[in-house]
Amino acid sequence: MDAGDVISTLIKQNMKTWAWNYSDIVKLPDNNGLFFHVKSEFQGYVMILYNPWNNLFYISFFDNDKNKILKKEGVAIERIIHEIHQEVFIIKDSTEILMYCNSAN
Repeated sequence: MDAGDVISTLIKQNMKTWAWNYSDIVKLPDNNGLFFHVKSEFQGYVMILYNPWNNLFYISFFDNDKNKILKKEGVAIERIIHEIHQEVFIIKDSTEILMYCNSAN
């Protein structure tokens, strides 16, 4: 499965994603995911990586300096857009993400 093409198609065909103001979509070298820039309430990068062992995805959020600030594991393909959309519009910057993660512990 060429996960990069599948995810790219999902992103480009869903109207929710237009609000992300995403750009610079780059397929990962092994075709198992994508990396792209988001310029909405959350300013940073999102990486979606396919795990062929369990047919689920990892979604990682990075700040503009490309420091990982949040990771979601075990996301089903039908939930990718929803999971990203939820984070992109809830969390505005890396400080808010860290505060959110610490409050959950």
